[in-house]
Amino acid sequence: MRYLTGEELRKTLGWWLILSIFAAGVGVTYMRTLDSSPFGYVTTKTNATYDYVIVGGGASGCVLASRLSEDPRLSILLLEAGGEETDNMWNHVPLWNPTEHGSNVDWGYYTRPQKYACKSFKNRKCQFAQAKILGGSSLTNNMIYSRGSKHDFINWPRDKMNTWSWENVLPYFLKSEDMLEEEMKFSDYHSVNGRLPVSGPASEVTKLHDMFLASARELKYKPIDCNGKESVGICRLYSTVKDGERFSSSKDFLRLAMSRPNLHVSTHSIVIKVLITRGKAVGVEYVRNGQKRTVGANKEVILSAGSIGTPQLLLLSGVGPKQQLEQLKIPVINDLPVGYNLQEQVTYSMNIQTNTSIGVDREQAFNTVSYLQYLAFGRGWLAASAGIFGNAQLKMDAGSKVNTPDLQLTFSSISTDLSAKIEDQTKTKVTQTALRSNVSSHINGFTIHIDLLHPVSRGTLSLESNNPFMSPTIDPNYLSNNKDVQIMIKGMKMATSFLSTEPFRAIKARAHDRPYSPCIQHKIKSDAYTECVLRHQAVGNGRVTSSCSMGTENDNRAVVDTFLRVRNISSLRIVDASVIPHSVSGELLPTKIMIAEKASDMIRGYESVRLFRKQAERILKRG
Repeated sequence: MRYLTGEELRKTLGWWLILSIFAAGVGVTYMRTLDSSPFGYVTTKTNATYDYVIVGGGASGCVLASRLSEDPRLSILLLEAGGEETDNMWNHVPLWNPTEHGSNVDWGYYTRPQKYACKSFKNRKCQFAQAKILGGSSLTNNMIYSRGSKHDFINWPRDKMNTWSWENVLPYFLKSEDMLEEEMKFSDYHSVNGRLPVSGPASEVTKLHDMFLASARELKYKPIDCNGKESVGICRLYSTVKDGERFSSSKDFLRLAMSRPNLHVSTHSIVIKVLITRGKAVGVEYVRNGQKRTVGANKEVILSAGSIGTPQLLLLSGVGPKQQLEQLKIPVINDLPVGYNLQEQVTYSMNIQTNTSIGVDREQAFNTVSYLQYLAFGRGWLAASAGIFGNAQLKMDAGSKVNTPDLQLTFSSISTDLSAKIEDQTKTKVTQTALRSNVSSHINGFTIHIDLLHPVSRGTLSLESNNPFMSPTIDPNYLSNNKDVQIMIKGMKMATSFLSTEPFRAIKARAHDRPYSPCIQHKIKSDAYTECVLRHQAVGNGRVTSSCSMGTENDNRAVVDTFLRVRNISSLRIVDASVIPHSVSGELLPTKIMIAEKASDMIRGYESVRLFRKQAERILKRG
C-alpha cells in the first residue's frame, strides 16, 4: 500500500473541496428554482370546463393566470405547449441563454425567403426565435428593463376612456416593478414591491461600464433614466435580475399562484383550434401526450400564444382573411386581417476588437472558477445580464416632430466575431444560432448591437396548410422600406463615433475591418457598402408585435378592440404582444406584463392600481 505524498494529498483534497463546493452550489441553485412555489405543480388531470381557458404560458399568459386566480370564485386553466422552466436549473442563470434554435425550448421557425435582407443565410431564410417553455420570452430575452418612450403610446388606439394612453398604462408599469437600486427606489417614475425586479448593472465584472459613461460624457450625452421623463439619451442601465437570477414570469408570477385550487396549469399541451359556436368561443381543442382533448370555457377563451402562435391559432379556427382560409378549405367564421401588420425590430451586431482582453469570451465565462463563483455567491460573469454594460436610445430621424428614440445601441461585454462567421456561411453549415451565440472564443473586444426600434417595414403571417402541426409562413419583410436602412446606416456611424473617444482609443477599440467579400464592389465604409452589409447580415431581434393589432371600430387593420376582444366574436380575447399596434422603443417584456396586468383588471372589473394612478397623476402634472 502506497501512501500519498504531501503534494498529492493537497491536490486530492483540493479537488474534493472544489467538487464539494460545486455540488453545494448546484443544490443551492436548484433550490432557488423551487422556492418560488414549494407547493405548486402542473396538473395531470384537467376538468371538463373552466371559467377562463388561457392558451399560452409565456410572459403575458403567466401574469394573467396569476392575477385572475386571485379571485377564488373563478376557475382558470393555463395551457402551455412547452415544458416547465424548472426542468433545467440553468434556465434562470442570466448569462446562460436556454434558447437554441431547434432545441426543445424553441419552436424552430424560419422566415420565408427575404427579398431585401438575410442574403447571407441559406435560401435567404433567417431563423426566427420563439420561446417554447413555461415563462416564454422572459427566459430568453437580454434582461434590459426598458418600458419604451411615453410617446410610443400616442399612436395607440384612442377610445372614449383613453384606455391605452400613457397616463392609463403608466400605473400598470409601476404596479409590477420592484426597484432594487437604493437611490432610485423613491424616484417618481419607479416603484417597489412588485413582482418584476429591476436592478443596476453588474459593473464589478468589467471596466467597460465606466468607460462607456466616460465616452458618453466626451460626446456630450447626458445620462438619463430612459424609463423616466426623457427617453432619448444615454440610459441608466437597468436589468431584470435579482440575487444573480434572471426574472421570469413563470417563477415570479405563476409559481406563486400554482398552489391555488382554482388554477390548473397543463404543460406540453398544444392547442390546435378554438371552438366557436354561433359567434361565441366556447372552448379549445388541444393535444397532450399524443391524445386530442377538449376543454370548455364558461366565460372566455384568452389567447396568449404570442405574435406567431396567436394568429396561427386564429387562422386554424376560421378567423382570418377570407381568401386565405377558403384556399385552405378552412370554414370561414370571421373575415379579419389576422397576420397582417406583423412587425419585428431589426438588429445588427458590430464586432469591436481591442488590444486587450477587456470583454469576455467562452473560456472566461464558462470555466470552473466562474461556475464556482456563481454557484457559491450568485456573482461573476454568469450573473451578468447578457454582459450588457451600456445602452443608448437615440433619435436618428431629424424629420420627426416627436422626441422619441428610433434607434438603440446596446453595448455588450461579450465578444462575437459575427462577420467572420458569416463570411464562412456559404462554405459551411454555420447556423444563425452560431452567428448570434452568446460568446465566442479567442476574440479580444466587445459587441455593439444596433437595433431599429420603429421599423416602417411590415410583414405578414399566413398558413401553408390546415395542418396545425406545420409551421406558419412568416414573412417579416425586413428592410423593405428604405427609411429603415437609412436609420440603420446612421446608427452604425453613431456606434463608430463612440470608438473615437479617449476611453476606447486607449484600448485601441475598432470595428472589425475585414472586408466583407459580397460587398467589395462598393467603396469600403461607404453608405452603399454599409447597406450591402446590412442586407446580408442584419436579422430580427425577437421583439415581434402587431400580428393581431388592436384598433378602433373604423380601423380596417384591427383584429381586436381596445378591450382586447376579437371583433365580432364574443368570449374570445387576446392578451399578448400581437395586439400591440406599433413596436415600442424598448424591451417588450415590461409592456407584455403591463398588458396582462391591465387585461386582468378589465376582465375582473377591478381597479388594482389606485395608489399607482395617484403617483402617475403627480408625475404628469409636473410635465
